[in-house]
Amino acid sequence: MKTPFLSSIIATGILATLLAGEAVATERSGTIYSFQVEANGSFSFVLTGIPDLCTNGTLNNNKRGAVVVGIRGVTADGLKMMYSAVMAAFMAGKHVTVRTDDTVTTTGWGCSVYFVDVSS
Repeated sequence: MKTPFLSSIIATGILATLLAGEAVATERSGTIYSFQVEANGSFSFVLTGIPDLCTNGTLNNNKRGAVVVGIRGVTADGLKMMYSAVMAAFMAGKHVTVRTDDTVTTTGWGCSVYFVDVSS
């Protein structure tokens, strides 16, 4: 009789451990106000009218979104595709929606962006 209860507790613990690695994303939308490219290929941008792109509170620059290889699964090819999408949206004044990771603060210059959606 105690076996199903114990199994439930173990399953709950495993599930909680698996889900703990997935950060809750912050999703923001706006047009791109400024765009900055670093020598290593990483880039960052600021959206108009958005108070903060992430809510971790550990950076002075939470308005800037940074796309960096190796952060939140971003690959070199993924960075190039995101760069093209963000640059096209910036040049055309298109609306974008981005998702940032509130837990990764290793970029040193903004919130870690890992998703960009460009809309008309």
